[in-house]
Amino acid sequence: MLAKYVDDFNEKNPDTNVPRPGMQVVFQTAPTTPAR
Repeated sequence: MLAKYVDDFNEKNPDTNVPRPGMQVVFQTAPTTPAR
């Protein structure tokens, strides 16, 4: 589920591809952040 945020983020920002381990970066940019 969290991987979906990374995929969406990478799709919109191909220049800054976020690796799956660094998902905290996606959390900061995601409109809705799941608690867990």
